[in-house]
Amino acid sequence: MPKYKHSCPKNYEVDFYSGCPFNCIYCIAQNRHESNSTAIYSTAELDQEIKRSDQSDIPFYLSPWTDPYQELEKNCKLTRHALSKLFMLNRKYFVVTKSCLVARDVEFFRNNPRCFVAVSLNSLDQSVLDCTEPKLPTAEQRLNLVADLINDQVKTVVKIDPVIPGITDGILMEALINSIIKVKPFAVTTETVRINKKIAENIKLHLSSVQYKKFISYYPPLNHRPQHPQLEYRIKLFNWMKQLFTVQNIPISFCRASFPIKLTKYDCRGGF
Repeated sequence: MPKYKHSCPKNYEVDFYSGCPFNCIYCIAQNRHESNSTAIYSTAELDQEIKRSDQSDIPFYLSPWTDPYQELEKNCKLTRHALSKLFMLNRKYFVVTKSCLVARDVEFFRNNPRCFVAVSLNSLDQSVLDCTEPKLPTAEQRLNLVADLINDQVKTVVKIDPVIPGITDGILMEALINSIIKVKPFAVTTETVRINKKIAENIKLHLSSVQYKKFISYYPPLNHRPQHPQLEYRIKLFNWMKQLFTVQNIPISFCRASFPIKLTKYDCRGGF
């Protein structure tokens, strides 16, 4: 289910696993995840799921609510199985991941304009990542992954997602952008972290009181519905990022549904 039902690009969304062991403190899917991640499909069931889709050019999104390259994937190989089927059928598809395991399946992406890999990375400051994403590959590992995928002729998108106001923006964001520019990905896409009361409470447990006070000051009063930081902050941030990437001929895209104005001609996926 897309974030904005009537505005998001159309995708076939498929999750392979019931949870995500990465446990990022800001994860908007915390309430959806099972405590112990398990495989949702058998390979036969997955084949049927793909078969049920029509033969249009609507891309497969692997996968929106859990990382398709979590630890279970090493043995279950459901993501790899789906990619092999979609590749043989010449369907459009893309994966979004924070895991270096995606490099295992580079054969399904190399020199293929109908698919792409999006790698999420929102800071080079490892102390920040150790706090917000403690179970993930390091910033250096993920940046090297991006470079390796590009060298392997894979259409590669960097997702600067989520931007955490007061934590990963400012000087840290500028350093990340400069490093991304050096590796020259196909495109960049970015978004700010959406939070509700429950997510904010979880984030508060992991930040210092000073950090949390600064972070939460960017948000309107919270309830059960996830909300972005203040619109003025987002527009200023994204226009600045757009300027830095545009002069380097690197397309950058944003969520179009949550803005009153169109910041870019590209849709939020980045690779299409």
